[in-house]
Amino acid sequence: MAISRRTAIIVWTDAGGMCCFPECRAELVRDGALLVGQAAHIIGRRAAGPRGSNELSNLLKDDPKNVLLLCHAHHEEIDRNADKWPSERLRQIKASHEQWVRGRLAVGTPWTSNLNQLEYINLPRLIMLAELNGIATNLKSLASAGSMQNFEPMSRVQVMLLTNAALEAMHVNTVELNKSISFSPDLVGSYVSFNEAFRTKNYAREARDGEASCATIGDPVRGPQIYRRFGAWKIVFPIDPRWITTSTAHSDFCSGNHRFAGLGMIKNVDVRQRSVTATPLVLGVPKTPWDSLFQDK
Repeated sequence: MAISRRTAIIVWTDAGGMCCFPECRAELVRDGALLVGQAAHIIGRRAAGPRGSNELSNLLKDDPKNVLLLCHAHHEEIDRNADKWPSERLRQIKASHEQWVRGRLAVGTPWTSNLNQLEYINLPRLIMLAELNGIATNLKSLASAGSMQNFEPMSRVQVMLLTNAALEAMHVNTVELNKSISFSPDLVGSYVSFNEAFRTKNYAREARDGEASCATIGDPVRGPQIYRRFGAWKIVFPIDPRWITTSTAHSDFCSGNHRFAGLGMIKNVDVRQRSVTATPLVLGVPKTPWDSLFQDK
């Protein structure tokens, strides 16, 4: 029996969408929507399986506390070497990783959304962040769409409205990207906010149909991306064209230069190369002082 949808949501959210294995923390949301993580049972789901128990396997097979999120390689590692990875050790690994994820939420200062028009919405990642913040959102029912292009125009507007509502309800601590920021591996898993001019790269107008090559999506060198230098550091946000919201937004991602405000999560810091890779959660046109003139008093 596979775990239930409810258990899967809890396990993925608590793990922050990353492998729980010590020092791995591989991101398990690929190509913007593909979930490549695996639910690994601490007490085996079958009595005859790794770490199985005649008394507990059936009782705990759909208990979120008995499941940890792993990449394929580390799922194989713990099951092939069950003696090396007993249940108690896996419980400690799960607890340590989930505590680390919660700690990442506390890094930085409170962020207030400054987005005027949404141009990119990473639904799977945004839903996880909302869940971690304890926010119930109607976005969950839309996560399986796999692409903004799969929504009718009016439905895209609804997605953007729901996203704005979720962002306004969140209380997320973020590290603000600026020229004085000091990057270190300790920032991996932390959320970052920004309102800066970026360079766009490797994005073709032909990708607006959502058929961009999956082979390069997420590749910080060859794939579609926006990037900017902060002093000696270069930060890259890989872009999945399938989560771009409108035709106008598609044009902005191949304009050469464009100003983006938004929210992302740091996934890798390479100290030797002075490079940072971050997953974008939401990107858009930043608000201006003039916007307040058109808001209801």
